Amino acid sequence: MLNEFIPFISFSLLGFLIGIITGLIPGFHTNNVAILLLSIPFIEGLHAAILIASAAITHTFLDIIPSTFIGAPEEDTALVILPAHSMLLKGEGYKAISISAKASLLSVVTSFLLLLPFKFFIGSPLNFYTIIQKAMPFILIAISVFVIITSRNPKNALFIFMLAGLFGIVISRFPNSIFPALAGLFGASTIIMAKKEELPPQNMEESKGKLAAMDIASGS
Repeated sequence: MLNEFIPFISFSLLGFLIGIITGLIPGFHTNNVAILLLSIPFIEGLHAAILIASAAITHTFLDIIPSTFIGAPEEDTALVILPAHSMLLKGEGYKAISISAKASLLSVVTSFLLLLPFKFFIGSPLNFYTIIQKAMPFILIAISVFVIITSRNPKNALFIFMLAGLFGIVISRFPNSIFPALAGLFGASTIIMAKKEELPPQNMEESKGKLAAMDIASGS
């Protein structure tokens, strides 16, 4: 029993460390690491799932730090950027991180509470996923159309959508290029677009901000 329990703890701790690294590196994501980890022979099955899940959960707690403090926008664009950046320009960057950490913790707890209900809903006895599986392509198309139509610039949204589809087709023909593609999408783009702006003094007091339901649902 103990021999089976030790690997679970070991892979959980390893995933925890990997999540810290990916969370603190700007634009880096656990997807980048997952591809490499799955190529290692002795990491497979349940151990791989534990490792990736642990890394992904840890990542959600820390990725707010580089996304908030790196690539801070100019003050005249504060109204059209992420809320964390808006708070950063007001000197409340640490408050944004605190709120995100609390929301991530509550979202993890909520996810565990909903785990069994969703299992029964998606799997046996309701088997809802099996019912909608055949209709999934049409559901995804409907969602894509809705996102494009409701965007600020539908023409640009449609162009980006088609470009992303073309990119996916090209990548699917070269399996070995998936990792550099993900690294470019999640990492290089963020670093290239990042701007070094002079930030206002940040308030270091402990945050007492209230969490909204959307914060908990998004985990940030």
